[in-house]
Amino acid sequence: MIPKGTCELNVILVSLGVLKFANLDMYSEVAIKKTDYGVIKFETCRESSVDQSLMAFCTTGNLVSENEETIGKCCFFVLRKKRNQPQMSAEEITDQLDAISQSVMEIGEVLLSEDEFSLEYYFNTSCLLIADRIWIEAGHRGSNLWKTLYFLTMEEALRPLRKTPEEFFFKAFPLAFENKVTDENRLEFTKARRDLTILYAIHLNAKRRACQKFCV
Repeated sequence: MIPKGTCELNVILVSLGVLKFANLDMYSEVAIKKTDYGVIKFETCRESSVDQSLMAFCTTGNLVSENEETIGKCCFFVLRKKRNQPQMSAEEITDQLDAISQSVMEIGEVLLSEDEFSLEYYFNTSCLLIADRIWIEAGHRGSNLWKTLYFLTMEEALRPLRKTPEEFFFKAFPLAFENKVTDENRLEFTKARRDLTILYAIHLNAKRRACQKFCV
């Protein structure tokens, strides 16, 4: 079930960092969904350390055409408290995110400084839902294919949960510039990032929450 508050979507940073987990092979589940654009193959992996009070799930959706070509890829992360653990404060949650990755910790720190209530509430009652990335093959851009892949991947990520969050968070970043931002192309990058933010604002009614120290 897609969060009711999708219209309250929050863009919390203006750069996208790839979330990396150390042990995503501890659990894996595969599912398939047919669409008008092809078949989406979902895979959900889980990372859970015994010395932590949280669980991290990564759901990836690969959209494959009738010609067996991958034409789209989307990734969502679900972070939540272990059921046998007591509720955690915003500071405790941020400390736990630090143990997973730098990028996850940055998202937690932004929420800690700007919306401590949301960080604690979603993490302790449902989950902290993070959209990592959406990639569409060039020949299929400009259609609704990306939204189909985006929301079905989100729905798959949330499927095991009894309660879904009303908001989710992501960073807007044009993937063509990933690890390629330089002084020479900074103006071009800034324009592309602005256009992408506008696109999300139009199609997802996204609202920006930014912390300048994390900007590229």
